[in-house]
Amino acid sequence: HTDNPYRDPVPTMQILYCLENSAEGGENMVVDGFRAAQRLRQENPALFDLLTQYCARYEYAGEAGVCLRSRRPMIELAPDGELVAIRFNNRSTAAITDVPFDRMADYYTAYRRLGEIIDDTAMEVTFKLAPGECFIVDNTRVLHARKGYAGSGKRWLQGCYPDKDGLLSTLAALERQDLPARRP
Repeated sequence: HTDNPYRDPVPTMQILYCLENSAEGGENMVVDGFRAAQRLRQENPALFDLLTQYCARYEYAGEAGVCLRSRRPMIELAPDGELVAIRFNNRSTAAITDVPFDRMADYYTAYRRLGEIIDDTAMEVTFKLAPGECFIVDNTRVLHARKGYAGSGKRWLQGCYPDKDGLLSTLAALERQDLPARRP
């Protein structure tokens, strides 16, 4: 899944830092959502188009006074057709109401097929974080999950949601410092 698709704007990054991981199981899994979307596009362009043309609704209703909602396509494209973002989270997808009734069955076929591609073990990378390690997820591209636990040990991760533009700005500034014309 991608995190918090019900937020607007959606968090563009997630950092998970491992403080403790003595649990049996609980391995992290990641899937390149753009690769999954491209696979759907190659297999069936019409199904791909449905997930780019119609908005899905995402919702989180937590404690009293909290109800976050968003409407965005599951697969977002730039005007030139370039992939911009993927939003996929079964737990927070609300009723699909933006799709015309005569396209609804095809839309759900597309949604289901994208889910099957994402669940294909050939698409995933699996790893287990050790204490002191972290991983950074592009939340507009990479889906993440974890495997189940065997029932013993502890797993404690600390996470945060920085924005990608801040990281990209820092990276660009550092690259600019390395330009030969800028060196003393």
